[in-house]
Amino acid sequence: MSSNTTNKKPNKNSVSKKQTGKSISSDDVEKYLQNNPQFLNDKPELLLGIIPPEKNYGDGVIDMQVFILKRIQNELEKYKTREKRLLKAAESNNEVLGRFVKAINMLMGANSIEEVCQIITLKLPHLFAIELATICIEDKNYAPFQQLSAQITLVEKGSFSSILDHKNPISLRSNIKGNKLVFGSAAQKIRSEALLPIDLGPKKPNALIALGAKEPDEFKPSQRTDLLLFFSNVLQKVIQRWID
Repeated sequence: MSSNTTNKKPNKNSVSKKQTGKSISSDDVEKYLQNNPQFLNDKPELLLGIIPPEKNYGDGVIDMQVFILKRIQNELEKYKTREKRLLKAAESNNEVLGRFVKAINMLMGANSIEEVCQIITLKLPHLFAIELATICIEDKNYAPFQQLSAQITLVEKGSFSSILDHKNPISLRSNIKGNKLVFGSAAQKIRSEALLPIDLGPKKPNALIALGAKEPDEFKPSQRTDLLLFFSNVLQKVIQRWID
């Protein structure tokens, strides 16, 4: 390819080598701000680093422009902090949602009640980053679960009434000592819990899924239960399908 030696006109938008090393003077900044009055309005975060001029109006007189600018700077700092907190919360919520979706996909793909129970007891703890997940049936003689090799806790009828929060569909507790009824010998490790009641169907015993964590505030009464409630409904449908 042959080279073209024809002189080209300089691009008015290009910056020459001489201009590249030129420092910006205060006059340049002043001129730019005069020509672009909306600049600080579009980039309010720059106000955080601006030092306002102070004028001496005499004893007992406050320079209001300094006061107002400092107040704006404080407000901007608060918004910045709140924005970071909201972003962090959104990222955490997305992570939690992803774990629930993965757990539901695993349950929907199970090929037997045995596999469903193994997913709950063996895989949920790792997936949800908790200590323990147990399946409890309120009937010590319920045959369908007696025949499974998965770890199932069978308890006396009426045992759940004393441990469930009957005002809410899901029972959440923090800062507790684990209940041996649902967590057995591992109860001493549990410091917070979520109890998800499961309806096995007509003429069948009560059941629940117990999630236990070492952290005392992993589960707490004040937290939202939307995802847990949805998850317990999916669990209920999956278990009912295989029991029937």
